[in-house]
Amino acid sequence: MVFRELRMRYAGSFLGIFWTFVHPVVMLCMYILVFSFILKLKINIVRYGTDNFTFWLVAGLLPWFAFAEALLSSCYSIVSNAHILKKTLIPAEAFPTSSVICSFINHSVAMVIFVVVSAFLGFLNPFYPALVIYALFLFLFALGLSYFVSAVNVFFRDISQLLSVFLNLWLYATPIFYPVDFVPKWLRGVFHVNPMYWIVDGYRSIIFKGTFSGLFFSLAAVCSAAVAIGGLAFFRRVKKGFLDVL
Repeated sequence: MVFRELRMRYAGSFLGIFWTFVHPVVMLCMYILVFSFILKLKINIVRYGTDNFTFWLVAGLLPWFAFAEALLSSCYSIVSNAHILKKTLIPAEAFPTSSVICSFINHSVAMVIFVVVSAFLGFLNPFYPALVIYALFLFLFALGLSYFVSAVNVFFRDISQLLSVFLNLWLYATPIFYPVDFVPKWLRGVFHVNPMYWIVDGYRSIIFKGTFSGLFFSLAAVCSAAVAIGGLAFFRRVKKGFLDVL
């Protein structure tokens, strides 16, 4: 299913699977140009482990892009494969799962490019392999939500439109484009209960400081596992009604 979806995503294109490399490279070059050479933004090197705003921003955007792509692609996974689901015995869970895996293949490619560029510019540290742990948390969190949105979209097709709006709001409610220190103190408690903040902060802490918050690590681990289990349980409970609606 994963290979099938990868072929479908790039079917008919001249570069094919190489678009997986082109997208993150173009994005990285664009952010370097805008934030390093035009705006020349800096952040507190003591607090965040770097004063290079561009790489700090990209380190937060990469996990977010993987998360958003996983949810948006999986949302249609059951509906768009209804003809297969009706004629075969493939478990319905395979469709959203393969969509999420494809998104994280792209994420892996983007992270490899980011690490190579980081090493070239002198940002590399020996703690980078620990990113795999946070990538696993992110995968489980995205997978659980993907089960939920793909199942709900079968019965309520408006969920796909609502998801796009919700993800945009969620993006700006997560300290990715700005440090959490910029948020008023009375409002920071709201930001601190955002699971994506725990994961993004973990990525950045490992990349730039070679450490991470034990509290955020524990919260991310528990939340990711709970969402994955809860999403799968919900999916299996409602999937019996898929064929009646499809």
